[in-house]
Amino acid sequence: GLNAGEIAVGKRADIVVVDTDHVSLCGRDGAQALDSYVFVAGRSAVRDVMVGGRFVVSKYRHAAQDAAEREYRDASLRILRD
Repeated sequence: GLNAGEIAVGKRADIVVVDTDHVSLCGRDGAQALDSYVFVAGRSAVRDVMVGGRFVVSKYRHAAQDAAEREYRDASLRILRD
């Protein structure tokens, strides 16, 4: 039921951009690159992520990363104080 399946105007845009220059992927292509991504590099090679046409990860950084780090730091300090 999703309006997806192709890159076209009006279609849902969910895209993952993998850094093919990542140290674990360099010099590999096709099935070898896919194997290296899945079993070695994983998320460390994900450069950008678009969900519904909006970037949530850009240049390796999640849009909510700063807020999440602040909240984690505050929670850790509250736990250590109590």
